[in-house]
Amino acid sequence: MTDKKEMIKNSIYKASLMLPLCISLAVCGGLPSFYGLIVALIGAVLLHISPETDLSPTLLLFLVFLYANSVIGKEALPLCGIAGVAVCLIILAVRPLKKKLAESFSIGSLSLMTALFVTVFVTNSYFGIGAEGNTIIEMLKSYRSLGFHPNWRGILYGTIVMVVMITFPRKFKKGTKIVAAPFYALVITYILNLLLVSNKSIHPFPELGKPELKFSFDLSVITSLNAKAIIVIALSGIAAGIIFAYVLAKSESTGKAIISASASNAVSSVFGFPAAATGNTDSQGFVSGAIAAVMIAAVSVPTLIFARLPVSSAAVILIVAGWQNLDKQAIKTAFKKPLAIIGFLIAISVSAIYFPAAGVIIALLFSIITG
Repeated sequence: MTDKKEMIKNSIYKASLMLPLCISLAVCGGLPSFYGLIVALIGAVLLHISPETDLSPTLLLFLVFLYANSVIGKEALPLCGIAGVAVCLIILAVRPLKKKLAESFSIGSLSLMTALFVTVFVTNSYFGIGAEGNTIIEMLKSYRSLGFHPNWRGILYGTIVMVVMITFPRKFKKGTKIVAAPFYALVITYILNLLLVSNKSIHPFPELGKPELKFSFDLSVITSLNAKAIIVIALSGIAAGIIFAYVLAKSESTGKAIISASASNAVSSVFGFPAAATGNTDSQGFVSGAIAAVMIAAVSVPTLIFARLPVSSAAVILIVAGWQNLDKQAIKTAFKKPLAIIGFLIAISVSAIYFPAAGVIIALLFSIITG
């Protein structure tokens, strides 16, 4: 009986985390909310998600795919994802490299870069500024030229999300281990938005919109890729593979877990943002995931609640998640080694000027050198 209760608890938690996280990743990444819903359903079944799951790798992967999406469009994202899975399997097959990656402080300390860069990018959605740019430097220049002209209703919703995500895990520890804090935050701001504005056509406001049940790609984009796009796909794929392999190597996942996580990463990458986590390893995990997927579908599809969810709420979910998942030990350890410090500074500088994929690859190289 206890096992069944634990399975139900795990299912509820997984559904309550995967839905708001994946929806937020998709919308803030410039993709329809429907894509996030699909990734949530796939990830719920195949991935192992718990209150202890580190979300930093997923957010770092989001930054990599965000750049690729802005430069070459969503049509090329599946190629990035497939390349990432291939690179991951190669890394895991080379035992010395897998060991270096698992012990890598340079890769772990990238959680600081992730938190900083996610904040820079999605503040645009939080404040409703309308800034544009493909890199950190470009976004900061855009913010400077446009200035901050916040939509105060968006600020209200986003701030409520921030308060809920920070205080609920402290004040309601038991409750947030069953239902994840991001889900509480979305529900509260969703209801508040309905109460404040009953007719969105009269008072237009950035909302997620109806999740259109369509899936289409312009295949001509893939067949007409230029040299820059091919380089972006290659670097994004390598970076995605490194991030994904780091998660599996650090958790010492083998066999079924690797197959399950690889399958989720490969399939969900078609929709833009694979979730980097270990895979389910037993039948109970798959049953729990299936229940979670049914819960996600039950909440999402019939009610179409996404239409009135504030975009600013989704943005702040990613910002807070980034800072809550800092790998403090990895950062502390990395900054004890001069060469590791140099590697981290180079990685974060290159990521800011160009794009995060380059920073991840540089961090891997330095982790091998300093390991």
